[in-house]
Amino acid sequence: MRAEEKFRDNPAVAYSRFVKAAEKSLMKTMGKLGLCTAESYIGGEFFEPNFIDTDGEVLRRYFPNLHSPSGGADFEAIAAAGAAWHHRAHSVGGEADIPLLGLFKERIEGGGHSYGTAAVRGFVDMTEEAVAFADDTNRDEQEGADEDTLRFFHLERLGDAFGLNHGSYSNTSFDSLGPEYIDTATITPGYRAFIRMLATERSRRPAALRDVLVLPPDVSQAKTATDFYSALGLIEIRPGHPIVVRGLSCDATDGGLFSLKLTGTRKSLLGRLSELGQNLVNRFGSEIEGNWLSAASLLIRAQGTAQLFLSLLREAEAKLPLRAVQKPNDIATHFASGAMSHGALNAPAHEAVAHGINMIGGLSNSGEGGESLKRFGTIRASRIKQFASCRFGVWVGYLADPMLKELEIKIGQGAKPGEGGQLPAQKVTVEIAAARGGTPGVELISPPPHHDTYSIEDLAQLIHDCKAARVRVIVKLVSSEGIGTIAVGVAKAGADVINVAGNTGGTGAAAVTSLKYTGRAADLGIAEVHQALCFNGLREKVTLRRSGAHQTGTDVVKSALLGGDSFEFGTTALMMLKCVMAKNCNVKCPAGLTTNSELFDGDPRQLAQYFINVALEARDVLANLGLASLRDARRRTDLLHLLEHPATVGQIDVSKMLAVANEFRVDRPLYVAADYNRDERQ
Repeated sequence: MRAEEKFRDNPAVAYSRFVKAAEKSLMKTMGKLGLCTAESYIGGEFFEPNFIDTDGEVLRRYFPNLHSPSGGADFEAIAAAGAAWHHRAHSVGGEADIPLLGLFKERIEGGGHSYGTAAVRGFVDMTEEAVAFADDTNRDEQEGADEDTLRFFHLERLGDAFGLNHGSYSNTSFDSLGPEYIDTATITPGYRAFIRMLATERSRRPAALRDVLVLPPDVSQAKTATDFYSALGLIEIRPGHPIVVRGLSCDATDGGLFSLKLTGTRKSLLGRLSELGQNLVNRFGSEIEGNWLSAASLLIRAQGTAQLFLSLLREAEAKLPLRAVQKPNDIATHFASGAMSHGALNAPAHEAVAHGINMIGGLSNSGEGGESLKRFGTIRASRIKQFASCRFGVWVGYLADPMLKELEIKIGQGAKPGEGGQLPAQKVTVEIAAARGGTPGVELISPPPHHDTYSIEDLAQLIHDCKAARVRVIVKLVSSEGIGTIAVGVAKAGADVINVAGNTGGTGAAAVTSLKYTGRAADLGIAEVHQALCFNGLREKVTLRRSGAHQTGTDVVKSALLGGDSFEFGTTALMMLKCVMAKNCNVKCPAGLTTNSELFDGDPRQLAQYFINVALEARDVLANLGLASLRDARRRTDLLHLLEHPATVGQIDVSKMLAVANEFRVDRPLYVAADYNRDERQ
C-alpha cells in the first residue's frame, strides 16, 4: 500500500528498494557471524531470546534449543500484539498515520529511553550549575589567566596559544581533586533534583531492566493503606527470594499466625497497623482469613499467595552512620570512563572526558586508536589504553605513558556486538590519521575484534605479553549466552579485570543499524559472570567492571549488588560535556563532541563534579542499606526486588539473575603467571 502511495506510476521501484534493503541487512547479519553462504545461515539458530519466554508451552516446541535467561513475552502476548497491530493497520490512511515507536529517537507514544527528554533536560541543568570547587579568590593575581583557555584548548593547541604564561597554569580549578576535598564535599542541589526527576521518569516509563529492579522499600513513614500499597504492592512475590523491608518485621508463630510489627520512629501508632491490615485485605482479599491487633502487633492468618508473601518478609538491616561507610574518594576510584576513541570523539571532547575522570582519581579509557603523544604524563592522558584488534595507533609508546594503569583487550564491544571498530572516511582527519598511523579520508575498519585470537590459549599469550608493561590487563566481553563460561576461561588465562558490556551504547562511530537487536542487558551478563567465577573459585582473582548506562549512585549500587566491582560511564560522561542526544553523531553534532569541534563547550570540571555527586549518593545508599562498602554489597542480590510494572509485557523471570552464588574459596591460591618483577631485581 505504501509503495503504491509513494510510487503510483512505478511501484516496482519501491519493491526493488525493499529487496535491496533486505539483502543488505541479511549480509550485515551474516557478516557479524562470519558466515559466507545462505546455506550456513538457514537453520543455524544464530540468535538468542532477549526477554522472550521460550520456555513457554508453545514457543518451546518451535525453539527447543533456546532458553531465555529472564523470561519475557510468551506466545499469547506476542500473538495479541500482532493482532492488535494488524487491526490498527486497517485505520492507516497515509504515511502520517503510521505510529512512531521511538526505537532510535524518543517519541511520546513510544518506549522509554535511558537518555530521553527528561534525562537530557536534567543533564543540561547540571552542566549549567556552578562548579563548587572553582576557586576565584586568586584569579586577579594570575596574569593572563582565563579558565576558558584551559577548557577549550586541547593539548595540541596549548603549546602555540598566544598570551599564555606561568599564571595560566597555576592555582587553577583543573587540577586533581584529592581526598581532602572529595571526602568533605556535599551533593549539589542540581544533582538532587536530577535524581528525583529521573526516578519519577523511570517509574512512569522504564527503559532498562534495572528500572524495574528496586532496593528494599521503606514503610517507616507510611500512614495509610495507600502508602503501604505504594511501597509494597508492586513487588513481585517469588518463592525463595526474600522481600526485605525497612520499618516492618514479620514473624511466624506456632499457631500458624504471622505477627507483624512496625519499627522506626512512628512504630507506636496503632492506627498504622490497622491501615497495614486494611492494605493486605484490599490486596489479597479472601486469602486473608483474619487480622486483629494484639498489643503492638498485627496478627494475621493467611493462605495462598498472601501466606507466601508474609513468609518472605524480612526486616532490613539497621542503617549505618556515614562515618562507618566507605569514603567518597575511595568510591570514586572504582569509576571508569567508557572506551570512546579519538575519532568517534574529536580531540577536545576526548581530552575533556579523560581530564574530568582523572580529576577524581578514576580511570579514563582511550578507546581504540590511542591518543596524541602530548597527552602522555598529563592529567589529560588515558590511564587505560585499549588494544582492540592491535591496529590503528597501537605501538610501543602505549607502554611508555607514566599515566598508564591498565591495558584493555577488546574481544567484544557493547556499541555494536559482533562487529569490529569502524571509522567512516569523513571522520579520518589529518589529526586522527596521524594519531592512528592511517591515511586522511580513508575509512578505518577493524575485523571482528581479534580475528587472530582463535582460542583461549591465544588470548592467554596476549595477556602474558601485555603484562610485560607491569600493568593490569582487562579483557572486554559482551553480555551474551554463555558469557559466564567464557569469563571463567578468561580469568584462567590471566586477566586481572573482566569488563562486561551490555547491549546499549555507541558514540559517533557506531552506525544506526548496529545499535539494535544485538547483545543482552549488562545486568544479566554481570550476574552470570559473577556466579560462574564464584562457583569456580576465581571470584577473588579478578575485578568485574560493568558498563551499561550508569547515571546515578543508585545505579552504581545496583550493579555492585549484582556482582560488579568497578563501574563504567560512557554516554553519561558525554552528557555532562553538553551532549544533547541529537542522535546525529556521524553527520553533524550540534554540541561539537563528535564533529564540529568549534562548537564544543564542555567543561571537565562539571564532569568531575558529577562523579563526586555520584560517589556521595552511592555512599548514602550504602548507608541506608546497612552496607559498609561496595565490596560488602557484592553478592547481596537479596536486596534487589522485581517490580510488576504495568508496562511489562509478559512475565520477567529474574530468579537466575538474583540467585545468591555460594562462593567456592581456595585457601592460599597459587596462580601460575609471569613474574616480571624479577627483571627489576636483577
